[in-house]
Amino acid sequence: MSIADQYHRVQDAIDNKLSSLSRNFSDIELIAVSKKQSKEKIIELLECGHRSFGENQIQEIESKWPAIKENFPDVNLSFIGSIQSRKVKKICELCDVIHSVDREKIVKLISELKSQGMNIPKLFLQVNIGLESQKSGIHPNEVKDFIEISLNKYHISFEGLMCLPPEGKDPKEYFDKLKDILGDFKMDTLKSSSGEDYYGLFHESFAPLPIHVDSGFDEDNIIYKQVITPLAPVGDTIFFKKRWYGRSTTFTVDPEELKFIPKEGQNDRSNAHLGEKEFDKELHKKHLAHIDINNLKGMEIEFIYEWKLGETLIVDRTHIHCASSRINNKKLGLTTFTKK
Repeated sequence: MSIADQYHRVQDAIDNKLSSLSRNFSDIELIAVSKKQSKEKIIELLECGHRSFGENQIQEIESKWPAIKENFPDVNLSFIGSIQSRKVKKICELCDVIHSVDREKIVKLISELKSQGMNIPKLFLQVNIGLESQKSGIHPNEVKDFIEISLNKYHISFEGLMCLPPEGKDPKEYFDKLKDILGDFKMDTLKSSSGEDYYGLFHESFAPLPIHVDSGFDEDNIIYKQVITPLAPVGDTIFFKKRWYGRSTTFTVDPEELKFIPKEGQNDRSNAHLGEKEFDKELHKKHLAHIDINNLKGMEIEFIYEWKLGETLIVDRTHIHCASSRINNKKLGLTTFTKK
């Protein structure tokens, strides 16, 4: 049987299964694992119209794919093997997708390459869903924390998760387990003053915002994540180590402000963020000169996000944060929210 015949046979089998589930072939991506296959066989499959391939050895990728891609530039090449830290740069240069990110060191190296201007591949986090000693991947219970560290510390996001259920067992059991760990997420539908639904906020400012959290006003259905997309490369956002688990709140030491009674859709006021330790004067002068230093007592900066076009930052809504003093032009962005 020719490669073309085998390919169409596989396509038909997948299509029949999807039809029984009321799904379409366009809902999935079939990756042809081409490790240890010759260039000639790969080209035969390419000539059938297939464009998605997977390899697990960088040496083999280097020997085959640059030449193939010269004639088939629309190939989508995935790296599906274990990642050696010394090979990260080469993998990022030659591959379009990495399916096997499984430790913080790799995320850190990819983040460093990104900061140097490299276009990094799409990334998938590998999860050892069956807790099998012979397989790589992080523990399922560590998934959410790992994603948050990658986003907040390294500004690296994932397209999704890669996991291989144990051979011979019902995969649905393991995928359901992973879904339970992650939870369900939905866009937060906000309401306008006229009662209309909307799914995000365009915001523009010429002055920095005060210390606050964006957690919403419905305590029974609180915001889970906020997604910040800069639309102008102006300014920074300062995230503090302290968290807040109540409604949307602005933090202040102004006694008059603390008397404020919010109307529907307005932030509460609080000074419960305060602690004992004096805030660093040099950091205050450099980043937060617009805020009374007494309003920063007991606060420590966790990270500073510099607004850059083409990036998106996803953060936990509990982060107390504010804008930096560094605004030299109009600051423009889009914020959307998810609920869990």
